[in-house]
This record gives sequence, C-alpha cells and structure tokens, in this order.
Amino acid sequence: MAVRLAARRVSLGAGERDAILLAKELGADGVLIDDRDGRREATRRDLRVIGTLRVLAPAAEKELLDFPEATERLRRTTFRASPQLFDVLLERFEKSSKESVESKNRRQT
Repeated sequence: MAVRLAARRVSLGAGERDAILLAKELGADGVLIDDRDGRREATRRDLRVIGTLRVLAPAAEKELLDFPEATERLRRTTFRASPQLFDVLLERFEKSSKESVESKNRRQT
C-alpha cells in the first residue's frame, strides 16, 4: 500500500518523510522522530511520536547505557533540545538512580 504526503508543502528531510511513510505503510504504533516539522506531520497523521530522549531514559533505567554520558554526547551533536529539558531529565534520572540504589541496599540488609 503506497502512502503519500499531503499535497500541501511540508518541509521534511528525506529521513523524516521516509520514517513517516514507512510507519503508516506498516501500520506502526509510533515513529521515532525528533525533527519539529517531522513530529508535527507524524502527529497530524495520527502516529504516536517517540523522541530519542524518550528511548534513552528507559534504557538507562535498565542500565543499558549511562544516561548522563548519552545526553552529554547528544549535546555535542546537531541534536536540538532545550537545555532545560536536558536538566529536568538528568535531575529525574539522578533521583531515580538514587532511589534505586537505596532500594537495593535495603533488600540486601
């Protein structure tokens, strides 16, 4: 089944366009996309938008990656997010990590 973008002009890069089209074609529940215009178009097409940071946070909780290191590496790329968002997520991660360590320590005693 072929899916086309609407006739109206949408400023999307090839990657965002292809991700949206593929998600629609496959009937995916959502699409991983960070670009603002891409997020708007995906939402307009009733796709659940999942951003990179939403993927990294649960991975860090499962100790699959170091969240502070991952966010710092993202900051050094062309990835754009507000500094406040990074700060809030890092604070939330640090609080969650501290609670997790305390919980493990209580179980061991």
